[in-house]
Amino acid sequence: MNPVQNDNGLYEKDGINYRLLNDEGIPPEEVVAAREAYALANGYTLTIDRKLERKKRHKITEIRLAAKADLLGGIELASGFMLPTDVETRQAITDAKAELDEDPAYVLEDWQKPDGTFIDVTPAQITMAYTKIRLHTKAVRLKLRTLVSQIMAATTVEDVQNIVW
Repeated sequence: MNPVQNDNGLYEKDGINYRLLNDEGIPPEEVVAAREAYALANGYTLTIDRKLERKKRHKITEIRLAAKADLLGGIELASGFMLPTDVETRQAITDAKAELDEDPAYVLEDWQKPDGTFIDVTPAQITMAYTKIRLHTKAVRLKLRTLVSQIMAATTVEDVQNIVW
């Protein structure tokens, strides 16, 4: 192994960070274990817990998938109508709100409900749906940002595992 001083090194000795380069022909699949063995045998300490970092990456992926499912899962309006929140529906409601801003009497005609029937969506309904979708989207994004921050700040694998959507 060849210790090289590096500000972002994975190993530390005497207050200086190092990374360990493989210069002994070690097979690639054995490099990590060889570096760790060399580091421990020569008084270096690991500055990054690889297991923790791996768990953090996996947890962030898990949280992002949960956020996407929540974002696309739909919202219930005051009338009890379940409004889909997929990309197409969100765009249609956003477009309808833009039309409504131009023409306060605008009615979104022939909106197809999940049961296959068609309705006309009034200006008040457009505004309510737009507001609910916007608030729902903001809430999901805020929750995602908060949880990712918690994951990044976690100091143990157990802390990471305890973070749930």
